[in-house]
Amino acid sequence: MNNYPWYEVLSEYHRKHLSETSECCAIVFDIDGTLIDPRVMQLVVLKAYDQANASSWFLDKGLNDLTIYEIYIRQQLLKWAIPATEIDHICEFYYKNHWSEQTVLDTATLYPELSGLMQQLFESSRTDVFFCTGRPEFMRELTIENLHKILPSYSDQITGDHLHMNSRDWEYVVQEKRRSMEQVVSRHNVIAFVDNEPSNLNGLTFLPTSCLLVHADTTYKVYQEMPDRCLQISNYINYPPFVDTVR
Repeated sequence: MNNYPWYEVLSEYHRKHLSETSECCAIVFDIDGTLIDPRVMQLVVLKAYDQANASSWFLDKGLNDLTIYEIYIRQQLLKWAIPATEIDHICEFYYKNHWSEQTVLDTATLYPELSGLMQQLFESSRTDVFFCTGRPEFMRELTIENLHKILPSYSDQITGDHLHMNSRDWEYVVQEKRRSMEQVVSRHNVIAFVDNEPSNLNGLTFLPTSCLLVHADTTYKVYQEMPDRCLQISNYINYPPFVDTVR
């Protein structure tokens, strides 16, 4: 038995849909932690701390050393056995800088393993790609810049109409994604929604069963409960038979 990453399963699912119907379709992606690798931002900010403070706590750290989700930086620092007195200073610097406009612009990086899937979707004349993010509305222009940066070959296909933002604030992400997806599915034949946060997937179980819910576990392994219908790592075993059953 082999395990297949979510993006390969989604790629096959999309191909099968196009081969079996003449209908157009849409696929919706979360952004941070799903398309954009948040470890790049983490690492840049941590190394900036070293530079600003003439320290070397993160001199030998690379992307693969970051194993805890970016908002829980204190737990990551504790895992690295950094002294508690230093952690307070690092966290203060980190939270001041890690979502600053310049940092977000400079560090937006597509997971390289997704480039083939993105090419397949954007170059399909019968497929629309939408984005549904927890980022608040005031970050719209910045977010479009991010998407154009990580997907430069398809920037003309990424406009404000393809981007659904959070009209409230960070604590309302689940509710806002539900609101956004209600709008998208009312207008488009959505065959898949992809997110790295189980809470968001749990909030979208109202979507038609023809819409595949996909957990993007590209970086972090999440131990929260997810919907039974969600495509997650345990589903990747015996991948071709699974794809046959989800039509």
